[in-house]
Amino acid sequence: MRSFKVLKKGGRLVSMLEQPRQDLMREFGVEAFAQLTQVTTKRLTKLAGLVDQGALKVHVDETFPLSQVSAALLYLEKQSPRGKVVLKIA
Repeated sequence: MRSFKVLKKGGRLVSMLEQPRQDLMREFGVEAFAQLTQVTTKRLTKLAGLVDQGALKVHVDETFPLSQVSAALLYLEKQSPRGKVVLKIA
């Protein structure tokens, strides 16, 4: 519901969580789509290859060690990062 409220008429919403409601699309005058992705090892390997080749760039906003997971979560809540927040495991 919150996402529909911030769109302009004619806007587009892509949900990765659930199928958007038809009644809300009509009420707010927007289009909405569901994007569901099945993650597989093959797909992740292909994606990693694109990153390695420089064909796909990922912006990392901040990196935290795993021991500081609570600090990473606070950062996500308070800072509105402009990229990915990464937990470094090793």
